[in-house]
Amino acid sequence: MPARWRGSLLLRLTLGALLVGVLATAMISGLLIRDAERETEARVRQVVLQDAVHGAAALSRRLVERQQSLQAAAQTVRDPARWDASSDAHPGLAVMFDDIFVADPQGQVFPSPNDDPPLGIPPGALARQAGFLTTVQEARPLIWLLQGDGISPGRPGAATAGSIAVFTQPVLRAGRVQAVLGGVLRLGRTGLMGDVVEAGPDFGEGAISQLLAVTDGQGRRLVAGEAAPGVSPEASAQWLSEALRQWQAQGSPVEPAGVVWLDGDQIVVATGIPGPDWVVWRAYSRAVMVAPLDVLRERSLRWALGTWAGLSLVLLVYLGWQLSPLARLERRVIALLDGRQAPHEGWPIARGEIGALSATLHSVALALADKDSENRQLLERLESVMAAAPLGLAFLRGDRLSLVNAEMARLLGYEPRALSGLPARVLLADAGEADQVLGAIQGALRTGQAYVGEHRFLRLQGSSFWGQLHASEVRPGEPEAGMVWTLSDITTQVQSRHQLEWSATHDALTGLLNRRGFEERMARFVEGRQRRPTALLIIDLDHFKPINDSEGHPAGDAMLQAVAAALSEGVRTSDAVGRLGGDEFAVLLEGCPPQWAQRLAQKLLERVQAARVPWNGRVLQVGASIGLAMWDERMGSAQRWNHAADQACYEAKRSGRATVRCSSAEALDEALPG
Repeated sequence: MPARWRGSLLLRLTLGALLVGVLATAMISGLLIRDAERETEARVRQVVLQDAVHGAAALSRRLVERQQSLQAAAQTVRDPARWDASSDAHPGLAVMFDDIFVADPQGQVFPSPNDDPPLGIPPGALARQAGFLTTVQEARPLIWLLQGDGISPGRPGAATAGSIAVFTQPVLRAGRVQAVLGGVLRLGRTGLMGDVVEAGPDFGEGAISQLLAVTDGQGRRLVAGEAAPGVSPEASAQWLSEALRQWQAQGSPVEPAGVVWLDGDQIVVATGIPGPDWVVWRAYSRAVMVAPLDVLRERSLRWALGTWAGLSLVLLVYLGWQLSPLARLERRVIALLDGRQAPHEGWPIARGEIGALSATLHSVALALADKDSENRQLLERLESVMAAAPLGLAFLRGDRLSLVNAEMARLLGYEPRALSGLPARVLLADAGEADQVLGAIQGALRTGQAYVGEHRFLRLQGSSFWGQLHASEVRPGEPEAGMVWTLSDITTQVQSRHQLEWSATHDALTGLLNRRGFEERMARFVEGRQRRPTALLIIDLDHFKPINDSEGHPAGDAMLQAVAAALSEGVRTSDAVGRLGGDEFAVLLEGCPPQWAQRLAQKLLERVQAARVPWNGRVLQVGASIGLAMWDERMGSAQRWNHAADQACYEAKRSGRATVRCSSAEALDEALPG
């Protein structure tokens, strides 16, 4: 064999794979045994199902025989009152039933020769039994269970509820039910149930079927089973309870072909008997029936494990010997990463692929050492630049911080090392906005542009500040190279801007919207073309000028503030309240029908009149005149709407003040010249 093949790692691993093939063979044998076990279990299920169906079919035949005998006897009933239902007169029926009776359609039983009522049925009880009534009403034979209210508890040997079966056969004359012939049968472990309660066939190794119970279609027990040898009654009851639960979950099927469930090591079969809708429940020991296969599987598993252990040891020793140079190479690479050994020392010499890999890693280690030296120098220079920068600087890879300067750490309240590795989203004060901001940054960088935005940032201590964020890629077009963030605190500028914006649209004295702010609010409504009803109120104060003249402007200002407070408290938070100038106010009521708008205007009038300002021993107060105009599409603009409300306010002044006037159709026409 050539030397290059003797040193080939591929050849050595191939030999090892051949050894592993032996183990695979053992595993396949185990799988085949498992398949055989599954097939055997399927056959077992088929056998036990056939056994259960056979037992239930025998019971069904016995029921049919009794129904047919009762039907033949019904043909002999000419006069129900005189028909002899005694066992002496009908010995065949006496063999099949515990008692025979004849009753009229109203449920009255004709007296028997000994004047005793039928077994377990007191006088008058038949009329209350649903099975008897169905036989009379539908004129068809029926098998039903005697319910509790029909049992004679005082009679010796009376059965418990549901343990007595009643066979009823209508006696027809001219198509009508003249009488009902009935047979009464006590259900038990003998007689009718003899074939069912007997133990099933022996499947070997003591695997004999066991009757759990016979129930009706609602799961009520008619005949109790008897525990098989070695099985406790509690275990049998538990199997039956679990099988009943699954049976009811499937809709309580009465299936003559049988239904099978697996409960642990027990196979439970439910076989239905149509007609009376009874169900026969039997159990079979799965563990005993598949015991021979379990023994075979255990033996095969022991052999497979032994073979696997031996081959594993051989393979471990062989590969360990062949790959020992690779282990030395691994230790040398770890020493290189730890910096415990110089890059040019200690590399193992080997043949084949491992030797080539060792030589390649040696060359890479030398190149990395040179590159690492250059990187350290660059990093030292970069850290010096970042430390001197007046802005917060950070390098990010992916969405995590990898390097930050002292100013960035100071702004965020962290130690510089604590920020390294943190996800960038934790820096934003609004967690719900984080994904949106990061997405906007990535979107800008993908288009080759830098991102600039103002956002609230969160300090470690829990406080927040407004910062201006600038983000750009380290190398444009190469996202994997990372990006650079610069951050500056602009909280003061943002607060000043917000204050200026507020002052431009609000009245400094009352805090309400000023004329400009109120008109902008009206314009937004009109441009939005809202279709919901909206009202505009123009409010002009009555008797305000005398306050200014007699008490001075400070008193007038206090009165205006009191009126502003009364108006603001009397409307919804969604409504707009403004001071248009002097003693003139306005209210915009969006989504307010005319009737509500008039009521609210009246309440606002009362609030203004109720406003009081104590001043130099006096109590100052004013009145108000209010004009109301509902928005109409014909107006077309906020100016015409305002004119209509002004006209209504003027009308309120002219009519005596202290009142509310609504814009009329004539006023609307005046507001729409031409």
